[in-house]
Amino acid sequence: MGALLAAHGQVVNLPSRLLVGRAHVATLRIGDASVSGEHAVLVSLGSSWTLRDLGSVNGTFVNGQQLEPGPGRKLCIGDELQFALWPESFRVIDTAPPQPFAKRLSDGLELTASSDVLGLPSPACPLLQIMPMGLGWLCSGEAGDHPIGDGEVLHVQDQAWRVFLPCTEEETHRPQDSLRVRQVSLTFRVSADEETVLIELLQSQSRMLVESRAHNYLLLDLARRRLADTHLPSAERGWIERTALAQRLHLDPEHLNVQLFRVRRAFAEAGVIDAGNLLECRRRPGQVRIGIADLRIEALDAPTTAQLKGHAAVRAGATLKQR
Repeated sequence: MGALLAAHGQVVNLPSRLLVGRAHVATLRIGDASVSGEHAVLVSLGSSWTLRDLGSVNGTFVNGQQLEPGPGRKLCIGDELQFALWPESFRVIDTAPPQPFAKRLSDGLELTASSDVLGLPSPACPLLQIMPMGLGWLCSGEAGDHPIGDGEVLHVQDQAWRVFLPCTEEETHRPQDSLRVRQVSLTFRVSADEETVLIELLQSQSRMLVESRAHNYLLLDLARRRLADTHLPSAERGWIERTALAQRLHLDPEHLNVQLFRVRRAFAEAGVIDAGNLLECRRRPGQVRIGIADLRIEALDAPTTAQLKGHAAVRAGATLKQR
């Protein structure tokens, strides 16, 4: 992700829009009297970054040259940035597109997402999970799911975190054949002893195989519950209280959160661009279900495994993901 290196050694990760200035609303605050309240802004343009001066009194400089207010200047790695008369400068060390991250307000600690899935207060204890959802972002936790926007502050375990999320306009640049939860079918291939659970994803001409992991069994359990509820309206199928799910799987609540986080992250790493929709959460109280309706569960044997891997590897337009 895009980043600056301060003269004193601090790395500044870049959100989609970084406001530089003396005002409290500035993302990068510089407490120097020569710096304007809203002095300059760094903006992501997908594959590049632009620095614009916002009509500051004492100017914004790139490699010693002052910028004119207006469209700004595209930045390159190695560029030195200076704001007004403040003696410390910043050097551009990364121009990659922005990634989701969160900053703890008490001490500035930052956590960066893995495959667009962010767990707070840590990946080891993901009580809140932030991930893509269609054209926006989703925050999921025991209290249910709700949309979240760039710059919002979340409170978890008596800690406040500000969340920085890439602009959702980037969604329009995704390949049209990208995997999406609402458009895929899942087939669970389960061994007789249920020690091995492979998951096959199919969307049009794209096929993907997610190899067996412990969290696959959690998803299998949720799939069985949704398939068993065919007598209920579609909106009511498959829901289970989180406490009941934890008991069924012999997990404590914290470990259940970890498993939910890992299964979402696994699908995000496999190329599903809205992995937040894989699991749906709601109140009443703390219910969860699998967010895919097209589900199948089949027996797994050695010939089937070999056929799956061979077919996925050679089929035109298909993708095989092995973890």
